Amino acid sequence: MRFALLLTAFLAVAGLAAQDNTEPEKRYGFEISLEGFPQAKPEETLKSVIKAVQENKIDYLLARLADPTFVDKQVAEKAALFQGKEEAKKILGFNMLVKQTEEHFRDDPTLVRELKTILEKGEWSIENDQGVAKFALLPGRAVFVKQIMGRWFLENKQK
Repeated sequence: MRFALLLTAFLAVAGLAAQDNTEPEKRYGFEISLEGFPQAKPEETLKSVIKAVQENKIDYLLARLADPTFVDKQVAEKAALFQGKEEAKKILGFNMLVKQTEEHFRDDPTLVRELKTILEKGEWSIENDQGVAKFALLPGRAVFVKQIMGRWFLENKQK
């Protein structure tokens, strides 16, 4: 009897540990790809953001590399413009955000160069779960990141 109780307790603890190590659920249809787009360090996240833009994977950038709270808020605002089922509105809102972000990068091709410069020459300041990278020769430009559950995400703090 004692053995059965110990075995049950062990399996319950092992089950909880396995749940903690599972991959996060899909966001906007995208599974996480930490091999292709690492996020363990702020610098890795910035490098992943640049890679996503260069590979025209803005949808992945928004779903997996950008601050989830910011993205969800933007998607909700855009989804409110549509009528229909909530899931369909959410998809339309996300697609609208992707298109706007693609246009933002297309309209200002210097953005990627500036991000690369900040990655290569910038200085990082990290406090707790917040980080910022700046390069003195690019005044007014900075990259902001925040850590959520062990991964770093791009924040939108630019005006």
